[in-house]
This record gives sequence, structure tokens and C-alpha cells, in this order.
Amino acid sequence: MEWGFFVFLWFVSGAVGVVLGAIVEKLGAGFFLGLFLGPVGWIIVFLLPRVVETKEVSIAQNTGPGVRTARPERNLESDDYKLWLSKTYNIQKNDLFEKYEFDESLFATLDDVLTYVDQKDRDKEAVLDQAQRKAELEQAQRKAELERAQRKAELEQAQRKAELEKTKQVEAEKVAKAAKVFPKF
Repeated sequence: MEWGFFVFLWFVSGAVGVVLGAIVEKLGAGFFLGLFLGPVGWIIVFLLPRVVETKEVSIAQNTGPGVRTARPERNLESDDYKLWLSKTYNIQKNDLFEKYEFDESLFATLDDVLTYVDQKDRDKEAVLDQAQRKAELEQAQRKAELERAQRKAELEQAQRKAELEKTKQVEAEKVAKAAKVFPKF
């Protein structure tokens, strides 16, 4: 056989590697693995880690249950509030049962599910408010403890300063007394 045939097979192997690499978005790796390793390289191309594409979705587009846009005034008579509840909590109409679906439960009417979701939202808000109050209380307690520790440190510093002044005064009296006992020559 001629060398030209082997070179041809070599490049065909690389081309197949490129095609397989395109499937997993690794063109360059597919070409070189196919070129140098042939069919074994083709298998390796499929075992390479794939690029995970992350999609950024704005908050306005995401209507999942975890997203909380600005809540309108809490009023079940208001269409804005009803729409906000349905988008925020992903309330769906189940056409098969002709009922409304939320949190893996079925509700006969839209008002029933909205009332249930409104109560869940109120409970969630109450828990958040309670947690916030608890955090604020803990922060106030830490601040009070810090202020007490600071006052204690200032008091101790003042006491040390007073003791130092008293020690200086006693030393000065001793020097004065010694000066009277041993006058200068």
C-alpha cells in the first residue's frame, strides 16, 4: 500500500473526530484525538466533560416560587394582588381535573387556592418578620454587651489611672520626706 492511502485515512480519522467533537462542542479536541488515536480517540471525545451553558434570566422573567417581586397591596379583591400571587407561587390550572393546582394539591375554585396561598404568604411573612425581630434583638443585645464591656474597660482604665496618680503622690511624699531628713549639702 501507498503512504498516500495512510495519510488519507489519517485525515479522515481526524475529520470524523471533528464531527464527533462538534456534537460535544469540542472541535479541536475531537480533531486531534481522532487524528492521533483514531477510533479510540473518537470514544475519548465522547468521554470529555461537556461545557455546561448557564442562562441568565432576569428577575422580571423568572416567575418561580422563589422569586418575590414587589408585592402589591394585600387584597384578595385586587386583580394585581391575585396575579402577583399566581405568578409568585406558580398557581396552575389543571385541565385534566378542571381544578387549580398548587403545592401538589388540587383546589376546586380559584378563590380557594388564592385564599390558601394568601395565608401561606402571610405565614411566610410572619416567620420572616419574627426572624428579623429576633436578629434585631440579638444585635441590640450584642451592642449592649459591647457597650457594657467598653464602660467596664473605661472604668478599669480610670481606676488604674487613679492608682497611678495615688502611687505618684505617695512617691512624691516619700521624696519630700526624704529631702527633709537628708538636706542638701
